[in-house]
Amino acid sequence: MLLERQAIARRFGKAAPAYADHAQLQLSVAKELHARLRSFALKPARMLDLGAGTGNVAQFLRDDYRRAEIVALDLAPAMLAQLRTRWPRRRIARVCADAEHLPFADHSFDVVQSNLMLQWCLPPQNVMNEVARVLRPDGLFLFSTFGPETLGELATSWAAVDDGLHVHAFPDMADLAAMLSAAGFVEPVLDCDRLRRDVPSVAVLLGELRGLGAGNALAQRRRSLTGARRYAAMVKHYEALRQGDGRLPVSWQVIYGAAFAGPPRTLAGETRIDASRITRRRREGR
Repeated sequence: MLLERQAIARRFGKAAPAYADHAQLQLSVAKELHARLRSFALKPARMLDLGAGTGNVAQFLRDDYRRAEIVALDLAPAMLAQLRTRWPRRRIARVCADAEHLPFADHSFDVVQSNLMLQWCLPPQNVMNEVARVLRPDGLFLFSTFGPETLGELATSWAAVDDGLHVHAFPDMADLAAMLSAAGFVEPVLDCDRLRRDVPSVAVLLGELRGLGAGNALAQRRRSLTGARRYAAMVKHYEALRQGDGRLPVSWQVIYGAAFAGPPRTLAGETRIDASRITRRRREGR
């Protein structure tokens, strides 16, 4: 599947003013990702927030790494404008660019952190290649992204109605580990969380996705308007999943990954495993 970069930038730009109101899941994952970063006890001089959005990760980095230069990069100028509005006194450099073509010199960052952005770069191999290029030897790439079970209920409901592509297909952990290795990263370590966020209706779910700028950006998507009959049929299929408490389930699979550039290294108290032997850690959430 291929994504249209201009469509992504346009939709996120449109969503930027109210993005923070809809991004509770993104903020929660950002906090978890940052907690993982702090466990490495690094002292980086230069850090890149890749796919910065309105600045949640960047301001966490600014708080905890006061001597580091923090660079926030996003594809949508309006997102970076919101970052400046939300954190006007923070020393955070803002760069509008495509993660697949990073405008930085080789080996210029100690840490690259990316929160729920890679799913907008399908496949994410080009981004991983670029991250490997800009990281200094032994630099850390830490990321979160959505896995293939994300929005599974919506995907199956649409699939019951037509054969169009309505929901993105996301790489699984094995795919991501292989891509990291292909980019030159050392022994990537990945795990995933499975979350369920209930909604009162399909209309509310689709409204939340629009509020995040998370529309269908697939190059192969249907270009005509969705007919009322097909939409109603999709909703009917989704409604069959309604739970006993009267709410509709929405599944999210969040994959976390960490990998180092350059030769292998082992931190104190850390056990390395081969990427091909990754097992999934489950956490159920509501």
